[in-house]
Amino acid sequence: MATKKEAKVNSLPEKVKEWAKDNYLGNEVGSDEYREVQPVGGLNAALAYFMNTNVNMTAGLQPHHVEMLKELRDWISAIIIDVEAEGDGYLERTKKTGYALASNMYPGNDKAEPVLARAFDANWDVGVHPYGFTAAQVMEDYNFHLEIDKMAEERDKKK
Repeated sequence: MATKKEAKVNSLPEKVKEWAKDNYLGNEVGSDEYREVQPVGGLNAALAYFMNTNVNMTAGLQPHHVEMLKELRDWISAIIIDVEAEGDGYLERTKKTGYALASNMYPGNDKAEPVLARAFDANWDVGVHPYGFTAAQVMEDYNFHLEIDKMAEERDKKK
């Protein structure tokens, strides 16, 4: 018996993609996730970007490949500059518990977002969510958040 082929995430509406991208970036850059997975997470995202856009030096780099390389350079440079400026104090600070949001704390954080955003788009274009979510899972999360937003609006109207 033939099975129905599951839809890929790139078949979802643009508004769902933008919502999923915002959630991904918020998790990766605006939380302690940044401290826990970077720079490996960002480098893996960049690797996926290059793999999904079929880049190689023989075929030549396209302008969007060069932009990603520049974004990577800026992000890695920001990490190095921040760490060097903090010295040993940075190492002690990141070991503490109860940390604030990544944007207030971690080296290179603000420069990671362009890298991750470009990688998200390249993954999405080939039908892959960076966390491996299926289209059905993305839609389920999206609809769940719509319901939460709707309940919050109704609550606010009652105030």
